[in-house]
Amino acid sequence: MNDGEKTLEACVIYDENGALVACDENFRILYDYSQEDIAPGVHFTELDRLDVERGIVVPGRNFSGTEDYIEKKTNYRRKLEGSFIAQLADGRAIKIT
Repeated sequence: MNDGEKTLEACVIYDENGALVACDENFRILYDYSQEDIAPGVHFTELDRLDVERGIVVPGRNFSGTEDYIEKKTNYRRKLEGSFIAQLADGRAIKIT
């Protein structure tokens, strides 16, 4: 990482059913969400689909398509084992742990 780059950490909390409970401003900035996008109660799969539809996440680089990306990310969230890498359209990669 050079001096011009910085690491952006974000925090998001979902309930046991996958509904958004709370998130910080960095989460909104990282994914370019509006306040309406991250209203409490929105399911994480809706946000995942929004990421792909808006071109923020590029599932084709690591997955076979949108549904594969959402399915594998959902499985990761259920198990919470290891980490999950999402490739952003701008070339950055997000490591979800």
